Amino acid sequence: MTAGLVSVIMPCYNDGLHIEEAINSVLEQTYSQHEIIIVNDGSTCEATLQKLLEVEERYNIQLIHQLNAGPSAARNKGITRARGEFILPLDADDVILPAYMEKAIEVFSRDKKTGIVYCKASLFGLVEELWELPEYSAQEMIWGNVIFNSAFFKKSLWTEFGGYDEELIHGNEDYDLWLRFIKNNVGVSQIPERLFKYRIKPSSRTSKLLTLSNDALIGTSEKIYENHKDFLLSDIEYLVRRRLSLEIEAVACSRSEASLTS
Repeated sequence: MTAGLVSVIMPCYNDGLHIEEAINSVLEQTYSQHEIIIVNDGSTCEATLQKLLEVEERYNIQLIHQLNAGPSAARNKGITRARGEFILPLDADDVILPAYMEKAIEVFSRDKKTGIVYCKASLFGLVEELWELPEYSAQEMIWGNVIFNSAFFKKSLWTEFGGYDEELIHGNEDYDLWLRFIKNNVGVSQIPERLFKYRIKPSSRTSKLLTLSNDALIGTSEKIYENHKDFLLSDIEYLVRRRLSLEIEAVACSRSEASLTS
């Protein structure tokens, strides 16, 4: 492991259209100690496969291929190859602003108890607006996730407490990971600036999650509860609150889609 190095882990499944923009957002960082590891999660799109070969050669990026297994497995595979002290997951269609990495490293250097660093965020693509999430607290995390996927964390935490749960194939794997760290008293800090941009597309993992059957939705929540029942509330209270949270997300998603088509 290389001290101070940030390993950016970028899963890609048939998303070659935006990946170069994501890569360039990393290369434009004011903090230069970083590596990019792309994990091709069994892409079947020829244009994506061609784009991956192009960016591997053009940017001297480490490219890993695996059979399609989902983002959790792809991120875990990339992290096993990572040399960095810090990990930054970044999806192939999202971008980070130039100061994000530098400011995150400043936080880690200033507070040794901090294990997770994230920032404020914006939405872009089909929707251009601020992404307003509740303020972080351990109590708030019991009710639902308030930390997006592209937060920095120390690789040592992934090694000590375990990585992404590869059984969570429908989503919420980042929520599960943050709970894994937080219940072990890992400190969390937020940079009070909007340095991450989450792309809104006609179809995303979040919108697909909200169209799953009740059994699949509840199954995801039950798996997270089983992983963290030592930290969360009673099973009935937790699952009822999670169901309500998902219904609220579904309404918000429907409103967004309606505004896009009106």
